[in-house]
Amino acid sequence: EQLKLILDDISKNLPEIRSISYLTDKYYLSPSQLRRLFATHLGTTPKAYIEGKRLARSRILLKSGARVTEACMASGFTDLSNYIRLFRTNFGITPSEYRKGIISTEPNKYK
Repeated sequence: EQLKLILDDISKNLPEIRSISYLTDKYYLSPSQLRRLFATHLGTTPKAYIEGKRLARSRILLKSGARVTEACMASGFTDLSNYIRLFRTNFGITPSEYRKGIISTEPNKYK
């Protein structure tokens, strides 16, 4: 199925994906077709899905001892301030607090 190919591609190439145009161009879909595919099968948008995957990957990197900037860039975020804001919004603590071992009680909804 096309969605499975897209999800596998996202997982394999997460740091390189800069916008949904990467996916629309590669899979010959319009942005609205891609959004509809995600909404129908995953109940989310492509952008939210990719952000969630990036945040989940960054948590793994932080747990393994990566610095905040390293985790940010290796997960595909291009802006450190935006990454910190998204991390705090989703998990209730900053990446550096998480790295220091302060674990949020909020479950990871992007596993």
